[in-house]
Amino acid sequence: MREMKDSGIECIGAIPVSWKIIPIKFVASCNDDSLPEHTNPDTKISYVDISSVSLKDGISHIESYLFKNAPSRARRLAHENDVIVSTVRTYLKAIAYVDKKHADCVFSTGFAVIRPRNIFPRFLDWALISDSFVDDVIRKSNGVSYPSIKATNLINIFIPLPSINEQISISAYLDSKCSQIDEAIRRQESIIGKLKEYRQSVITEVVTKGLDPNANMKNSEVPWLDSIPSNWKIGPLKYLLINSDMRVGPFGSALKTSDYKEVGIPVYVQKTVLDNAPFDTFVSTEKAKKLSSFTVTPGDYLITTRGTIGRVCRVSNDAPEGILHPCLIRFRLDEKKILPSFFLMVINDSLLLKRQFEYSSNGTTIDVIYSNTLKMVMIPLPPISQQKMIVEKISTITGNIDESIRRQESIIEKLKAYRQSLIYEVVTGKKEVV
Repeated sequence: MREMKDSGIECIGAIPVSWKIIPIKFVASCNDDSLPEHTNPDTKISYVDISSVSLKDGISHIESYLFKNAPSRARRLAHENDVIVSTVRTYLKAIAYVDKKHADCVFSTGFAVIRPRNIFPRFLDWALISDSFVDDVIRKSNGVSYPSIKATNLINIFIPLPSINEQISISAYLDSKCSQIDEAIRRQESIIGKLKEYRQSVITEVVTKGLDPNANMKNSEVPWLDSIPSNWKIGPLKYLLINSDMRVGPFGSALKTSDYKEVGIPVYVQKTVLDNAPFDTFVSTEKAKKLSSFTVTPGDYLITTRGTIGRVCRVSNDAPEGILHPCLIRFRLDEKKILPSFFLMVINDSLLLKRQFEYSSNGTTIDVIYSNTLKMVMIPLPPISQQKMIVEKISTITGNIDESIRRQESIIEKLKAYRQSLIYEVVTGKKEVV
């Protein structure tokens, strides 16, 4: 076993005696290039925002814009082999290696673009996704709801530096080992995908056919659905709304990113619906008053209209009032006609919404949901008593499936933890690569 020494950095711990500890700025530059303001307005750009980047998946999503329509923060440029590190909302751990495929992208100014100069590029990447670096970034960030770190402070963070030959060996070792771990994770994710497909098919069958296999059926008179129980109704969502009201989020300049604050009145955004995520986007009380017609209150339903479209949530009774994001639509249901739990099951857990969109779009992908389209979504409507029985029965039926999914997710979390542990052990020299 090789001799070790104290690095003097708590997040790094002991390192081999032959290694150095240096600030990033000694071996890399930061934010060298940006898109000029005089760029042709009709220039097409591929934009990467902070929400599109993660430690595990790297750069997972790109949005296409003309420069004149792009967010004002779409300015950072990168080269192949650079590493992008989020300097805002640092708890998201949005860090990624820029490969050839993404070298022509434009990145948010919320990223610091680190360019290797006197270090092997892949080693820099592994060092910057190591827990030793990630934890130090979070520890040195300022702010509670919107933690951030200045790029100048980021490049002063210390990283371990072995010899160039060791950097190359370590990079090759981690490339190999982590690809094996990633493949194991993909296998588990494939199993989860199949379980979720089965779960969705079970729910679709029950919310369209009911629980009684011997029930009298009738033609649904809907092209994408053959028959439903004879005592059920089926009709457009608009007839289940209170006052037929449906509000689309603020349009255009009514709510800009420059209006967002670190504290204030919360903005209900897509991830509020998708992930039940804590609020991290706010506006001032004055701005909220100007947008009072877009107020979100407990009991409202919110549905995503862009990106991951057609996901809905009911705002809980203890949730704070807030403002609607432009990518959401707000409405209220007559809950005497349809139970919240049944409605959420039909929209989120069955295939009904997908089938309707596929039929109405002739099989092409829909990128945006508009309120007129949403109002015409057909909803099967059993009597309230049957809605309750269906919800209870499906909870029982899907219990075993959900437990199987949780077991697979637990395996994935352990694999991810092992991956991060391995990276930390190797880039700090605690595990020797032979």
